[in-house]
Amino acid sequence: MSSQAQNALEENDEALRRQQLGHIVASSRLLTETVNHILSQATLTHRFQSQPPKTVSLDRLTKEVCREVVVPALQKGVEIEYLGKAEFETKGDDFALKQMIRNIIENAVKYSRPHSVVEVSLDVERSKPAAEIVLQVRDQGVGVSDEEKKHIFERFYRSSDNVHPGTGMGLAIAKEVAEHHHAIFRLKDNEPRGLIVEVVFPCDRGKRS
Repeated sequence: MSSQAQNALEENDEALRRQQLGHIVASSRLLTETVNHILSQATLTHRFQSQPPKTVSLDRLTKEVCREVVVPALQKGVEIEYLGKAEFETKGDDFALKQMIRNIIENAVKYSRPHSVVEVSLDVERSKPAAEIVLQVRDQGVGVSDEEKKHIFERFYRSSDNVHPGTGMGLAIAKEVAEHHHAIFRLKDNEPRGLIVEVVFPCDRGKRS
């Protein structure tokens, strides 16, 4: 960033100087996102070690996140639709779970096409040997290849053809939060295009009303 700023100061071509300033703005945003993710992870680590679990409303947290990110999403031409109807509770850390949900939805918005919809739902699956509470986020973006699905939860992972700016930390942090709450991630292909991200909580840790 310092080198980019110095070049912009010395550049006489106005068009090139504006391009350099744009690079500085983009680098600044990426640095801010990186620092925020590092601070968030430090906060989560501390809370996991110091805060006892309490009863948390998953549907309330999910709806709160949807309301908080709807305006930034609309600015990118993406709508967010919450489809959940039931109320669910689990034992855990509300701050951590909210951060996890935010990271998943913001990631879906980032990779969505303009004029598309990110659908968020919370429901129970009873077809398994044991019932499960499933948080699902469906986007209509570029999708993720089977090979990339193996790596997207790795810290700092960025695919070689990824043109979207990012730190590669958001989903890694989300996975840590899920594991702390004995939940797992499932990744599926959306139809006709896009990605479905599911966070599956064992039902014996949750309550439906």
